[in-house]
Order: sequence, then C-alpha cells, then structure tokens
Amino acid sequence: MESDVSIIQQVLKGDADAFEGLVRRYERSVRGKAASVLHNSTLVDEAVQQTFVTAFEHLGSLRKPGAFPGWLLQIAYRHALSIAKLERRSTPLTEDRQSALITEPMSDRKQILLEAVSRLPKHEQIVVMTHYFDGYSTSEIAHMLGHPVGTVTKRLQRARTRLRKRLRSDDL
Repeated sequence: MESDVSIIQQVLKGDADAFEGLVRRYERSVRGKAASVLHNSTLVDEAVQQTFVTAFEHLGSLRKPGAFPGWLLQIAYRHALSIAKLERRSTPLTEDRQSALITEPMSDRKQILLEAVSRLPKHEQIVVMTHYFDGYSTSEIAHMLGHPVGTVTKRLQRARTRLRKRLRSDDL
C-alpha cells in the first residue's frame, strides 16, 4: 500500500488524480467525523465533499505530510460545525421543534458512539476511525502514519478503554 506521504508528493507534483487514493482511504473517517456533528445524511455528504475539496486546495500548506489524517479530520470537523451553524440559523425554531429537541432522547447507538469517538484525543481518534471505520489493519495504519505498529496498537487499546468508560457512564 502506498503511503500518504508518497501520494501527497505525487499530488503536489501535479498528479491531481493521485488524490483519489486519499479520498478512498479516508472517506469513511471523514464521514464519521462529520456525522458526529451533523445528524442529516445530506448535510454529512455536503461536509464530506467540502472537506476533500478544501484538503485538495490547501494540500500545499500541510507542513508535515505524515500528519495528513489528523489535518483532514480537523477540516471535516470545522466544515461540519459550519454547516450545523448555518442549518440552525436557516431553520426557524418553532415551538414544536423546540420541545422535540428538548424531549427527544438520543436513541441511535451509532450516534452515541460517534460522539464518544469525537471526544477522544486527536491521535486516538485517527487510529480508531481509520481502523474501525475504514477497515485498515494496525500495520497498515502504522505505515500510513509513519509510526511503529506498537504505537498504533497502544493508541487503539487506550482509545477502547476510554470508550468503554465513557459508554458505560452514558448508560447505553
């Protein structure tokens, strides 16, 4: 598997088509990050698209290509927040909608999990989302991030421990 750094170098040298490899590799992670903020699949799709356009346009400003996953998820998070703010402003808060927001319990377990993942430290978020959302092995993630396999394994272990504690305290 080609490393992120190698793909980024190709893109920066003018091979715009190489960026597709990064899109395929991180689309699920970006989608998960956006979904942790937005609760509407159309808005999530919009955030995902904006994230990759922004990443492509600003790839040259990325100082450490090995930090691409965290940088990309940060872009996704900012776009999702912006879209959520615009959505709140453009949708009038009627009395019915206001009471539904107050009384509606969060019943979707997936949404609860996404929110718990989004509260992890950035370095743990990256490995969790890449491993569980995108399906990469720890050795593949280590290669992509340029870290030893043991580091990735330890981050996954710590993240799972944190998630278990958080999810138990949320009484799923």
